[in-house]
Amino acid sequence: MPTPVLIVDDDADMRECLKDMLEGEGYSVIEAPDGQQGLRLIEEGLLPCAIVVDHRMPFLTGGEFVEELDRRKLSAGVPVVLITGDLKAPRPVRADLVLFKPFPPEALLDALRPHCQPAVAA
Repeated sequence: MPTPVLIVDDDADMRECLKDMLEGEGYSVIEAPDGQQGLRLIEEGLLPCAIVVDHRMPFLTGGEFVEELDRRKLSAGVPVVLITGDLKAPRPVRADLVLFKPFPPEALLDALRPHCQPAVAA
């Protein structure tokens, strides 16, 4: 099984949309409904090929989630894509890309291709 993409988003509809899109392209996906659960998955040994994280979430914002990953040294080198509808959202220091909603699916796929391998050719 290929290394999964971790989606961290409190919006179940957005997680489902992203998951359907990525799985349709052959990627493996793991979901977390908030930053705390995303951190827990990584602490338990998940090493995703990339992390797609929403900016506005309860408990931890996307930026706080990334800062916490770095503070705990949990994901060095794992690319982070921050997604947001807030044009003034602060960019986490280590976000590799910020995508503003609504974004074209190809923008996310282009960001993931260098880091993640699909299980099957789509």
